[in-house]
Amino acid sequence: MLCINIYFEYLDALRDSGVTNMFGAVPYLINEFPELPMDEAKKVLKNWMDIYSERHETKRVNLGNILDKIVRSD
Repeated sequence: MLCINIYFEYLDALRDSGVTNMFGAVPYLINEFPELPMDEAKKVLKNWMDIYSERHETKRVNLGNILDKIVRSD
């Protein structure tokens, strides 16, 4: 199995391309890496999704807080 970083880099590029919703990324991953079995591709995608925000230092948005601010400003 290739280094997981290669898969993650591919998935990052796929996401940035906007070609597919990432929930549909498994066939793209398998097409790019034919040696990757379906069950492993699913695990790679799940792992990529689980740690995406950590790897890219994105913040989760609390929609409730945003809506409260909007309501209070009216």
